Amino acid sequence: MHWRPAPRLDPNALNASKVLIAHLERSTGYQFITIAPTSETDLINRFENGNAHIGVLSPFGYLLASENGSVDAAFARQQDGSAFYGARFIVRSDAGFLPNFDSVKNENTSDALTALAQFQNKKPCWADPLSPSGYVVPLGFLTEAGVQTGDPAFVAGQPTVVRAVCA
Repeated sequence: MHWRPAPRLDPNALNASKVLIAHLERSTGYQFITIAPTSETDLINRFENGNAHIGVLSPFGYLLASENGSVDAAFARQQDGSAFYGARFIVRSDAGFLPNFDSVKNENTSDALTALAQFQNKKPCWADPLSPSGYVVPLGFLTEAGVQTGDPAFVAGQPTVVRAVCA
């Protein structure tokens, strides 16, 4: 097994991927060279160019990659027993936004229109144009609420978004 981890790969994800690759190598007799793509867009492009053969895509990423015939699904997973896919809006705590979520009760404290209206004309920081939770889903919520944002910044990945927002 050859492993080339991304610089910011989560240690739990790294360990899980090593276990999976070891299992695949034992089960198939093939040797795998693994990489951590910089984004889902990168992984989709690698599938399309023939530079990736096995990977994990979000449902949206799978839809995009399957449209050009570069992937087939071997299996799908659920999270917490649900196929639901969500996103979370984060802001700097000192930026003047009003919180609309109670993390203790795990519930919203106002309606979506009230909460999202705070983002009118603000500059969003997005993960990747093909990221469901880092762009597609939140942009859909904003669009549905009639919120117009400023020019966005795309920063390649959710950890980078967090760092950019908190900087």
